[in-house]
Amino acid sequence: MHRASSSSTSDRHNLVVHHLKLEFQDKADVEEALSEIASRFPFDDVCFDEPEHVLNLAYDASRLDTRGLFALLKKHHLVVSRDWWTHSRQGYEVVIARRRHIKHPQ
Repeated sequence: MHRASSSSTSDRHNLVVHHLKLEFQDKADVEEALSEIASRFPFDDVCFDEPEHVLNLAYDASRLDTRGLFALLKKHHLVVSRDWWTHSRQGYEVVIARRRHIKHPQ
């Protein structure tokens, strides 16, 4: 299991955990993506469960969203599985983003 963490002062009440099943051909693509994720996103915890091909992410939903993450995964030839659980969580992310926008209009 590959793990990268950042020291963050996240509000634990807004902690969101995603489990994204990934489809890929080359393990090197996963390693490169994990390295870039660790340097670009202030996630509280990131780990990759290699046997299950699941990327686990924990972050404060009130301060961060995952919009850029999916583009980064695509850039590294990683496809997010089209399973029910992954897409249910993405739907939840949209609801949170709408609430964030309503609370803090720009």
